[in-house]
Amino acid sequence: MSPTSRLRARPPLPALLPALLTTLLTTLLTATACSQDAAEPAPPDTAQLDTAQLDTAKPDTDTETATDTATDTATDTDTETATDTATATPESDTAESDTDTETATDTETAPDTATATDIDPEPDIPQQPPLPPVACPALGVTATIPGDVCFVASPPEPGVAVADIPSPDATACPQGLPTFQGLDPTALPAPSLNVEIGYAADDTGLFVPYEPNGWAALSHGTQNGFHLWTAFRVPLPDVGVAKKALQVTASALIGCDEVAKALAPQVFALQDATLPDGYTNATAAQPGLQTVFTGQNSAQSCTFCGKWVRLRVAVRDPESGAWGQSEAVLRMYDTAPLVQ
Repeated sequence: MSPTSRLRARPPLPALLPALLTTLLTTLLTATACSQDAAEPAPPDTAQLDTAQLDTAKPDTDTETATDTATDTATDTDTETATDTATATPESDTAESDTDTETATDTETAPDTATATDIDPEPDIPQQPPLPPVACPALGVTATIPGDVCFVASPPEPGVAVADIPSPDATACPQGLPTFQGLDPTALPAPSLNVEIGYAADDTGLFVPYEPNGWAALSHGTQNGFHLWTAFRVPLPDVGVAKKALQVTASALIGCDEVAKALAPQVFALQDATLPDGYTNATAAQPGLQTVFTGQNSAQSCTFCGKWVRLRVAVRDPESGAWGQSEAVLRMYDTAPLVQ
């Protein structure tokens, strides 16, 4: 074949380009796929992996335990060694001395400061001036009673000096049977009522029981006499009335001598505001029963001022026949003495 015929037998170049490109792309894709398959490892066997992991975890635990033990041992040993070394070093001794000195200084200074701050000087308590004497014309024109014996207008305030006069013996002058109007004392049954002795409050008129060894006022009347206001309170269950008539006896004794006596053998008692089923003769208008000092006038009240008195009260319910009695030991003060 001639050269000319060979050239004519070859296909033209543009016709070969698509085929060449296709062949080239196919080759590249095949090479890329092969390289990826070679890079990815084969999936491991699940059973073999679990066994391997379990075998691997056990050595890790042993290793961790061993490491902790070793670390603790090493740390303790190192710490003790370091402490011993620091103690032996003069510089460490100096540090300890400084610490001791500072601690001692703080300990000594703190109590001294706290003591000086917490303890206050004792305040000066003002002394009460002595009370002036009380004039008592009944004892003489110029006679007086010491101010710490006879108190005027009100009982002594707390802290005021009071002359020590012994109170009456409780066993002396035993209280016998009372004498109610129209009754034989020996015919009375056994006492059954609880009788309280007191006074009426100035602002409310309510019954107030006397305190043991308390103070009682010598009150002056309009007829040139003086008396002790005497109030009582008794429980009367199942009575249920607003006002109740009761028989009363009252007397006052100095020593065993009767010096005052009540003048009303029967009084009306009202229901008490504070004691259920209780009845009292204390009201705002009438503070109680007048136990009058017989045979005395107002000028002679100072002779009783400051003395102890036994105030005895007995109460009887005329309907039921129940009765009771009581005694209060009191010290008297004067409300309006005669002063020259």
